[in-house]
Amino acid sequence: MRSGQQPGEALGWLDNHDALAPGQFLTAIVALVDTRTGVVRYANAGHPPPRPATAGSVVELAPTGPLLGVVPATWQTRTVTMDKHSVLVVYTGGLPEARNLDRSFYGEKRVASLLAEMTTDDAGSILKTVLDDLGAATGFRRADDVTLVVVSRQDPDLSSSCASAPPRQAARHGQERVLARQQRGSAKQVDGNTGRAHGRPRGPARLGDRGRSCPS
Repeated sequence: MRSGQQPGEALGWLDNHDALAPGQFLTAIVALVDTRTGVVRYANAGHPPPRPATAGSVVELAPTGPLLGVVPATWQTRTVTMDKHSVLVVYTGGLPEARNLDRSFYGEKRVASLLAEMTTDDAGSILKTVLDDLGAATGFRRADDVTLVVVSRQDPDLSSSCASAPPRQAARHGQERVLARQQRGSAKQVDGNTGRAHGRPRGPARLGDRGRSCPS
């Protein structure tokens, strides 16, 4: 991405460089988020659709090409714009495919309904609400990891906030550490048990970086 490639081109580059062993495949989402204008450029290789959401409205960013590693392919780059006070929620398949206590799937519809009911644009609050609901539905038992990233577009004077829960942290939600960052401040790592905030160096980060803050 630092070479100026568009998200779809980045997926094509990865596919052409034989990054996967024979018989392997994976889903992926590449997104460039301009937190000033709200413009999101993305390409989706069969990944669970990211969901831009605002109060009472949730849409999904459908795949723009097949999974990586299945067949030689190209991926389109598409563009959407996040409204002010809207969020973009990205997650792995471990979220909708988690099993509830009755063995039914947690499901995409439940994710969408939960986001539509949100009355806040604070990324950390939304992340916590989703993980709390998932834990209540599954009894905090999951067979697959869950990675969840929430990007919020706020007022220009406040810029944006972002929170992410890496797989191990999301799976152990009772002890999760939520990474949150305000553009005008240093990154903070908030311990879910103690509530203590630990400073982290400022600097750019990429969407989905494990254990790092979210994009500037």
